[in-house]
Amino acid sequence: MQVARSKTRSSGGLSPTAFLSSGQLLAERYRIIKPLGRGGMASVYLAEDTVLQETEVAIKILSDVSEGIAEHRSRFIQEVKLTRKIQHENVVRTFDYGQDGDICFYSMEHLRGAPLSDIMARGVIDVDAVVSIATQLMRGLIAIQSVGIIHRDLKPSNIIMSDSGIVTITDFGIARGESSQVTLSPSRILGTIAYIAPEVLSGIRASRAVDFYALGVVLYELLTGHQPFDEENPARLIIRKVEQDPISISAYRSDLPAWLTDAIMGLLVRDPAERMSAVRDFAKALESREDSEKTKSLSSQLDDTVANSDFPARSSLFLEGVRRRCLSLLSMPALLATLFSSLVLPISTTDMSDRIEYTSLDSLFHWRGSVTPPAEAIIVAIDEQSYANMGVPFTSPWPRALHARLVNALIDAGAKLVVFDVLFSDSGLEGGADDELAEAMRRVPTILGAALGLSHKATMQGSFLLEEMIRPTPLFEEAAAGVGTIGFPLDKRRVRRFMTQRSEVFPDVPSLAEAVVTTLGDAVEYPRQRDLINFYGPSRTIPTLSYETALRDIDRLPRDVFKDKIVFIGLGLRSSTGPSERDSFETPYDEGLFGTEVHATATLNLLRRDWVRGVSPVIHALALLTVAAGIIWSLVSLPGAGAILGVSALSIGALSCQFGLFFFGFYLPIETGVLWGCFVGCLLRILSGAHISFYRGR
Repeated sequence: MQVARSKTRSSGGLSPTAFLSSGQLLAERYRIIKPLGRGGMASVYLAEDTVLQETEVAIKILSDVSEGIAEHRSRFIQEVKLTRKIQHENVVRTFDYGQDGDICFYSMEHLRGAPLSDIMARGVIDVDAVVSIATQLMRGLIAIQSVGIIHRDLKPSNIIMSDSGIVTITDFGIARGESSQVTLSPSRILGTIAYIAPEVLSGIRASRAVDFYALGVVLYELLTGHQPFDEENPARLIIRKVEQDPISISAYRSDLPAWLTDAIMGLLVRDPAERMSAVRDFAKALESREDSEKTKSLSSQLDDTVANSDFPARSSLFLEGVRRRCLSLLSMPALLATLFSSLVLPISTTDMSDRIEYTSLDSLFHWRGSVTPPAEAIIVAIDEQSYANMGVPFTSPWPRALHARLVNALIDAGAKLVVFDVLFSDSGLEGGADDELAEAMRRVPTILGAALGLSHKATMQGSFLLEEMIRPTPLFEEAAAGVGTIGFPLDKRRVRRFMTQRSEVFPDVPSLAEAVVTTLGDAVEYPRQRDLINFYGPSRTIPTLSYETALRDIDRLPRDVFKDKIVFIGLGLRSSTGPSERDSFETPYDEGLFGTEVHATATLNLLRRDWVRGVSPVIHALALLTVAAGIIWSLVSLPGAGAILGVSALSIGALSCQFGLFFFGFYLPIETGVLWGCFVGCLLRILSGAHISFYRGR
């Protein structure tokens, strides 16, 4: 390695940005000999202690890190404090800590030998050597844990083996006391994933069992040259470690003794309490195969260490396991089948997405509640009881004489415009009543209804459908100020949208609401195809009087009840014998509003320009994609409870935004985006197991 000489000093010391050069003096005591290695957080040099003379030590120096320097320095100092507590031949010894300018360093024992990772690269190690390594690592871990420390990063590169076969555990950079977590921030996992215990990846508090799991992985590699999980993708490796058992070591080595195979697989179990039981059995097995007096006390030392620990009770681990298993249901194949049957198949049909939209729109209207309609309109409801009290059969032709009397009474009461939401397509049977009604229509602007429909016409070759317009008789049409169609575009038996297009055969006939507004002389800003009628509330929200009350009791009503009002006359109550049952419609209030109420509502919408405006297809598509993408990201990138909370937050946020827009008169259908986002996200999570970030909570 080319070594550059330090060029700067800070506060009388060395700059942390420099490489230390051979012969350089650190803290006026340690003379640098050569670099030994460099990691992401620190560099290690071989140095001579000039105070003790000719004593070689290893100097570990904190590297310069512009981001998170305070955190790295804190961990660096903690490493010194932890390792100085341990005095054991299988654990590297630390001497002292110092600082030279901005450089933090500590001196430790210089180990002569090679990392276990280098030795493993040369080939599989024989069983006896592995047993010896396992014994020494076990003793080293017990020594570490006896002072309340969990190493947390045991792996081959952190284990040095001397030429004489002595194994030493090094690098306590992420070691912690037993009460802390392995993660330092929600987005990072410290350590190497292959050697991290499954419970840590699941968010359970790390116990000393995590070090013995790492020991099992190291021994597994020493004997087979493979890791317990043949997975290179880090995200999928995490999921497999949390949810699956490792590949049996016998799949690679069938010649190993059964006690060793069982012991190593016992160290790799997912339940940390069960793993600690396997550790005790392993310690006893090692005692029976080693003659060293130090090994003879291995199981008793382990028992003392575990007895003094705060290892979680088995009941707590069981409850935690149940919680984790419940959360892991998000990625079980059964969920895929459930989602497919409950979402894909219904949504793929022609009406499911429409039904979802209808239900949502109903909810939006109900959550918003009824609103006070404009005061321009009032309804006179033709009902069976009124006709019966006035001696008129409800199924007979329209009583022209009564209609004439009502129109004249409305004129006297100051009505501004009268709308007959009924058909006058047949000839009157009451003598001069037709002329009387026509004359009344000439005294006040009157709008009459016309019906657009299809009829079958017979020909020599068969029959065909012909579009026809049922218009008022010429007498009434000539007397009226305008004619409008009274039909509705029915969608799943519900009335929601305006009639925005006129008939190609009868383009001169507008909708009834448009005819009213045009007659009043207002400029018509007509809704688009995606706009919706703004229903003010359930039936009778618009002021309504029965036909009998309006005709017989008009003198006893308040004098201004009809003054300057648009009076709609039409069917308004259900009937057991008449045709009114077919003229009631389902609306977003699901209260069975009659056609007259719908026409009056549409007219008031046009007059006030307060219909519910649907967003453009482009905005709608972008909103659906945004919501679906956010939910998919949450399900793919967040594990367990994080995914559930993320999806819930996004769904609630999207629906709240939808309600806010609706409150101000805009409708943005968003429900299918939420459903498809949930389905696609769960599907991707199940099939690929991809994780982008890793949040681990207690």
